[in-house]
Amino acid sequence: MDRKTLSGLFEAKGAGRTFTGYAAAWALDLGGDVILATAFQNFLRVWDGGAGFTVPLVDTHDRSSVFKVLGRMVTAEPDEVGLHCRFEVIDDGDGARLLARLPNGAISGLSIGYELAPNGARAPTVGERARWPGVERVLTQIYIREVSVVQSPLNLSARVTGVAAKTDPRQRERDVLEAAFSGASGGLAPDAPRRLALDDRFRRLVVAGL
Repeated sequence: MDRKTLSGLFEAKGAGRTFTGYAAAWALDLGGDVILATAFQNFLRVWDGGAGFTVPLVDTHDRSSVFKVLGRMVTAEPDEVGLHCRFEVIDDGDGARLLARLPNGAISGLSIGYELAPNGARAPTVGERARWPGVERVLTQIYIREVSVVQSPLNLSARVTGVAAKTDPRQRERDVLEAAFSGASGGLAPDAPRRLALDDRFRRLVVAGL
């Protein structure tokens, strides 16, 4: 099984347990390969959004144990840049540690573990050599077996664009309450109705574990 690594374009979605990124891009990588935009057509038809089989999200291509799996790919769609995917991260400590490393770019790389179809690679044409100087191989039909988060991207044309912060409505309320206590409420008498109402709301948030 081959591997193709590129820098991921990440953005947080939903409650923060998913992220999106480019598992492949239509650009020359440091290994001299270019993936055609049509290379995943057969794979996507067979995979069918995960109905056919699961594509795991793995830590740095470590397939030695099922416990190295960090999640799975849930959507994949080619666009003008590459194969844009959404990944669902498992809800445990490993998943939380991964998500904590995405927003600041500590991890920004994605890499596919793949198999080439028969005759799934060819030599570049004259026009392709002119378009991508240094290209050695053109990949025309690929089946993805896993996607990894990695430290060192191979495709330098991809870049991190940013991660949206996870938002919890209760956290927003707590922020407002803390601001109130540091401001106007601090001057309220202990038995003032507004102060008692703020105390009660803040206490309920703390009890809820926020």
